Amino acid sequence: RFGGSGVGGRTSVNTPEMVSDHGTECQVLTPHGRWQVLHGVAKPPDCKYEGDPDLLPIGGETEIVWLVRALYKLTARLNRDFGEHFAALYQEDSVGGEVARMVLAEPCSFYRLEKRIDGGPPSRIYSTHQPRLSFRFMGSWKFLVHFSFAILVCAFIFSAGLPGAVLLLGLLAMLGLLVLGAVRHLVHKTKPKYFKSANAAATLDFDASL
Repeated sequence: RFGGSGVGGRTSVNTPEMVSDHGTECQVLTPHGRWQVLHGVAKPPDCKYEGDPDLLPIGGETEIVWLVRALYKLTARLNRDFGEHFAALYQEDSVGGEVARMVLAEPCSFYRLEKRIDGGPPSRIYSTHQPRLSFRFMGSWKFLVHFSFAILVCAFIFSAGLPGAVLLLGLLAMLGLLVLGAVRHLVHKTKPKYFKSANAAATLDFDASL
């Protein structure tokens, strides 16, 4: 979805061909408009990603492709097996709830595209994510550099080997989260974020051709 000019297929300089999205005030690219963008002929104004945040395109220069994919598969399985427990803990008014709201990715809404059998424009389906684990940040070069430096510092300070330094760093991180969670619970409680589930929400089916 895009904002800006181009209503009814009219285009301006460097603006791709777009039409009004049925039921909204936004514009969507026509097939020719997508061709213009893909070939660099025009740039879409006010581009906004509305898809699944867990499936954002992998940044080739800042993220390690194979590691991001492996971490996604790991968290997808953990969320599938323990998602209900994560969601329940996220809603708790306790120290554990505060820690969960710091560690877990907050619930969110997004749209997914569903292809039509008749070959028409895809439907935009409203979907949601409940509180969940997300290790994607661990797949970035920046995190790996900082993590490696922290391990070396722990190994140097505590005269420990690399395995011991990793374990010690993990324990310190857990202790820090517990202390911070306790402080937040006593001083400034946070409120869990809510989103209407996709099952309860009405399906949004926008057909750009209408």
